Amino acid sequence: MASFSWKNVLPRTKPDRLAVFAAVLELTLVPIFEVFVIMPPLFGLFTLSFWMHFLVGFYLWFNAVGNMIMVMGTEISSGKNILPSVLKTGWRYCPVCMLNAPPRAHHCGDCNTCVLVRDHHCVFTGRCVGHNNMRYYLMMVVFLFCSAMYCNYLNIDYAWELVGGLHWKGIITMFIPAVGWLFGYHSTMSFFSTVQCGICLFGSLQFLFLLIFHVRLVAKGITTYEWRHSAARRYNRGWKENLKAVFGSRWYLVWIAPFFPSPLLTDGINFPEQNGTNNVKDM
Repeated sequence: MASFSWKNVLPRTKPDRLAVFAAVLELTLVPIFEVFVIMPPLFGLFTLSFWMHFLVGFYLWFNAVGNMIMVMGTEISSGKNILPSVLKTGWRYCPVCMLNAPPRAHHCGDCNTCVLVRDHHCVFTGRCVGHNNMRYYLMMVVFLFCSAMYCNYLNIDYAWELVGGLHWKGIITMFIPAVGWLFGYHSTMSFFSTVQCGICLFGSLQFLFLLIFHVRLVAKGITTYEWRHSAARRYNRGWKENLKAVFGSRWYLVWIAPFFPSPLLTDGINFPEQNGTNNVKDM
């Protein structure tokens, strides 16, 4: 299994740090908004219904944040695996890392390393997504989508009352809250509430798109990088095997919590192809 280090959690570049800060800030504000603004009028303060919804929301939030941390802290390079000193067929020499990189591995300037089975660099985690942390990235997106949809379910009545129904001022208030606030259509607190409701609404659409996009690629056995460059499409071994390659041998546990171990079936350096053999070259 790939190692985890808290030293890896801190993003390397300034743009990544700003993006991660914005993500962490919103992941902090949304639960506060839901617990202290939305839920008390709906269920009463500290009632049985309140605590039931609180536990459901906390479970979704815990998994979203937990998987995000795992994406950021998991080792994405070859780690302790000793790479060969002689350049093999299909391998490439990385002049930055000064190492021979295996097939499907590509260098990331932001992470300053060659990432095994590199998919893409995620600015909101400040980390590349690849062989070792793709499981956590997908589960992070799953739980972010579920969390946003759950917030939308809780917010719908409040948001409708906040904008005052379906009219042009209400539309401006919901979709362009800054303009509505500047023209005095709602107060500062209403502006904050509208922003949070809008973020949950648009966030759910964004997370749904990411989820569909990445699951389709994973099911086909290719990465985002390979999809963009039309490369290495021979690793498709069927959607079941492809999903197991990402979620590991204990794939049925990764849905419960991020800390459940699920050893990956390959090391990210050698992996079977469609014909059942190990890779020997990269397209």
